[in-house]
Amino acid sequence: MADLPYLYFLHIPKTAGTSVAEVLHRVYGSEQVLPAYNWQQLSQLPRDVMSRYRCIIGHLGPLPYLLAGRPLTTITVLRDPVERAISHIEYVRQEIRAQTGNCLEHPVARHVDLPLEELLRVSEVRIALSNAQTRWLGMRADASYVADGIDRSTVQRLHAQIREVGDDELLVRARAHLQSMAVVGVVHRMDETMAAICALLGVPAPERTPHVNSGPMADGMTHRVRIGPKIAAELDNLNAHDHSLVGYAGTLLAQTMAGVALPTTQVPRPSWRRRLRRLLGL
Repeated sequence: MADLPYLYFLHIPKTAGTSVAEVLHRVYGSEQVLPAYNWQQLSQLPRDVMSRYRCIIGHLGPLPYLLAGRPLTTITVLRDPVERAISHIEYVRQEIRAQTGNCLEHPVARHVDLPLEELLRVSEVRIALSNAQTRWLGMRADASYVADGIDRSTVQRLHAQIREVGDDELLVRARAHLQSMAVVGVVHRMDETMAAICALLGVPAPERTPHVNSGPMADGMTHRVRIGPKIAAELDNLNAHDHSLVGYAGTLLAQTMAGVALPTTQVPRPSWRRRLRRLLGL
């Protein structure tokens, strides 16, 4: 445990975070993972709580850099913007309809029953779904953001900063942020992403990478295929900076993987049809 880095997994919503978190909990042990995944949970904990944990996982933006009390080794994962956006919409709809109390402030929650095409005409929804990954990674904060603790005003200041700075500058910041990280992964190359994370931690990569809430639908279709080319193109246009950032993330992952080997036992699992043919001797 002493050899493991003080790690921050900056989880951007709907980017296979559950898959990565599952591995990190196994490696660090849940007792070493900060028990706060978002700012609401963090606000309920003592100010110096981060110094007690070796692993931070969550939708916490730049806040851990201010509160950890030490340098952090940061990792993150990015996702195709269309896949991420649709996944986020469906997650919000699911939470609202299940009345869990989550996502109540997300713009999609206020228009939860609109068909997708109509939903994307709502201004506040379009803004929320535009270049979300660029904004998450481009946010910055200094000590003044946490001087009086973490509360709703902290998040409001971060959102105000996003509006004031604009997406072009946020993209520059986001690229610099990615450049500073130890591992940058992408969902569509999850085996490589997990191998790079495990190499960083000095542990064997899993023979099979867990894919939790990150793959295609049960019918094998991606969100992009399912929603059709018209809506996909509209989301593509809203996320030009995110597309650029995902491409850059892929380049950084390739650079990392130049020195990392995938497990020799990690081979594609045969489809059920091929397994059946083998059993029948066909």
